[in-house]
Amino acid sequence: MPTAVSDTSKSSYCGHYKYYNADGPFPEKLYDMLEYADEVGLCDVVSWLSHGRAFKIHDADMFMSQVSGRFFKATKLRSIERQLLLWGFKRIAYGIDQDAWIHEHFLRGQPKETVKMVRTTTKTKSLSRAANAGRMQYTEVVTYMPLTEAVPYVPLTEAVP
Repeated sequence: MPTAVSDTSKSSYCGHYKYYNADGPFPEKLYDMLEYADEVGLCDVVSWLSHGRAFKIHDADMFMSQVSGRFFKATKLRSIERQLLLWGFKRIAYGIDQDAWIHEHFLRGQPKETVKMVRTTTKTKSLSRAANAGRMQYTEVVTYMPLTEAVPYVPLTEAVP
């Protein structure tokens, strides 16, 4: 059970609640990390967007060196992005909030909503690395094929023989 604290060391700080639970779920740590970044003035590194429905990592190098280590064991941004995808976050591919991460239950000012979030299991564990090597990741697909571009539908019967 977490305990109340007043300092901001790695072993004791957890943003909004002023708690830190090293074994807590990823969304709770993420929420606390964003509140921590706001409190200590690291909004130019990572922050909530003004509407409070998404967050964005503005400086990946500073994020990994100054912020993420306080809350996550991951040493690579790619690992954190993978966790975001497994927890159902979507990366915004275009528009004013491009490259921000959004989830319907991850809202600023509503930390208890994170309990509704569910981590999905990955099916790629059963596939070999070689089979996955040529596949585009979800974030790459949305970057190269945004939903705003119309993709023509070709019925199977009209396909080239």
